[in-house]
Amino acid sequence: MMNITVQRSLLQRCPPVYRLHSWCAAQRNYASQTSSMVARDFLSLKYYTDSEITTLLWTALDLKQLFTSNDQSTEAAQFKPLRGKTVALLFQKRDLGTRLSSETGLHLLGGTSVIISPEDIDLTVQLESGHNGIKATAKILSTFTDLVLARVQSHDDIEDLSRETNVPVINGFSSLHNPLQTLSDLMTLQEHFDRLRGLSVAWVGDGNNAINSLLLGGIKMGLDMRVATPIGYECPVGVTRDAINIATGLRSNLMFTNDPKEAVHKADVIVTDTWISNSNGPNMGTKSLNLPSLSEGNELERVQRIQDFAGFQINHKLMSHAAPGCVFLHSLPRGQHEVTDHVFNMKESLVWKSMENRRWTTMAVMLHLLSEYKPSILKPSFDGNFPPVKDGFDTRVKKSVTKIFKRSK
Repeated sequence: MMNITVQRSLLQRCPPVYRLHSWCAAQRNYASQTSSMVARDFLSLKYYTDSEITTLLWTALDLKQLFTSNDQSTEAAQFKPLRGKTVALLFQKRDLGTRLSSETGLHLLGGTSVIISPEDIDLTVQLESGHNGIKATAKILSTFTDLVLARVQSHDDIEDLSRETNVPVINGFSSLHNPLQTLSDLMTLQEHFDRLRGLSVAWVGDGNNAINSLLLGGIKMGLDMRVATPIGYECPVGVTRDAINIATGLRSNLMFTNDPKEAVHKADVIVTDTWISNSNGPNMGTKSLNLPSLSEGNELERVQRIQDFAGFQINHKLMSHAAPGCVFLHSLPRGQHEVTDHVFNMKESLVWKSMENRRWTTMAVMLHLLSEYKPSILKPSFDGNFPPVKDGFDTRVKKSVTKIFKRSK
């Protein structure tokens, strides 16, 4: 695949006083980044470094400023780095937010999207008859498109697509990971707190794909993670092991518990997701491994889950144990058994801001997998320790902060 280098006019994006200095700083910061992400897959944040995640968030913030700033409207209209590129949006599991954020974002970048519904694809493999629907589907996708963004039921399907296609594959949602949601949440927290490192983030709910990705991406970006799940609904063993290894290497705080109050104590952020999903199945939480999908009408499972999650609802009483100014996130769709109206609609709820940011983070991922891109705005300080650079020399020295890793018994 041919690499395309994309770089907008850096001087036009900065205030006049700081144009030259900002240009120098942006170039220096970009040069320190890791190798190209072009032609790679985006299946899990496990395979992306902290520097690469930083670049994706930096790019998302850069694109948001470009397309939402009134004084950049002319430049935005001319900025079409993915003109001539076609992206297949493959949906085994439909979702309005994923479709709109992907389609509208790709349109802004000049690309063309093709919606592929469940009726259009065959991801089955029947060894006894020699049928391999995944290989055939992947061959067709590789022939007519430049990138595939897939929202699937089983994580095995996204892995199979990645293995069989000759174009980059983005995981828009699978049973094991939801990395685009994590990127939008991280971007939202960065905008709200002006930092990520050192924030205490409490997950209260099921050990599902949303927390799996948030663990891997959040720890790499310096978040102190506390995960509260009911007994039997913990994160998969493999994800837990990966999280522990990353946290140990970075000397970050990490807690696993079955007590919601312990997790949210003085937390800066509380996050949850649906407890009852029609995608429960292999690769989800521990108890989900042997449970049929709720789409099969398993009312008994729904009732059992509500009982098992007693005390895990995010409400005013549970929020009172958090730090002052604690914010709330939910990846949607939302049920009242998971969070009360009061918490969901309070001013500290960042749910809809995160949904909006899904477009910018999805655009950032597509852009970096299809081209070389250099953000034009100053690199944000995700550590929160330093002011923006205003001269041509970055003399900031990053402080070493040693933290204690712990895991609840």
